[in-house]
Amino acid sequence: MISSENVSHWSLVDFIKIEARSGFTSKNFFSDENVNANNPAFTSSQTETTFRAGAESTTVQIVKKMADLAQLEKFVAMGFKEGMSVTLKNLDDLLATLSQRS
Repeated sequence: MISSENVSHWSLVDFIKIEARSGFTSKNFFSDENVNANNPAFTSSQTETTFRAGAESTTVQIVKKMADLAQLEKFVAMGFKEGMSVTLKNLDDLLATLSQRS
């Protein structure tokens, strides 16, 4: 991810549990460009993502758990909100493209 200040941020995802069609749990880290997340300057979170199918749509719920408020503040300061917005926009675009193919 590249911030509006043109600073690169890298991330790493470690999948803990995957349940087909219902969700997954992962540990998420900010890292350096060499996938080194062991630096104490980087923060991490645990994420539970669940999917609930409806008649014409699917609801996606994302719950992030941080070690403490300081970790949350650091996560936000490193661009989580902006990165998540871009990610969800890309997902919307992908789903729109896929639905046009059906």
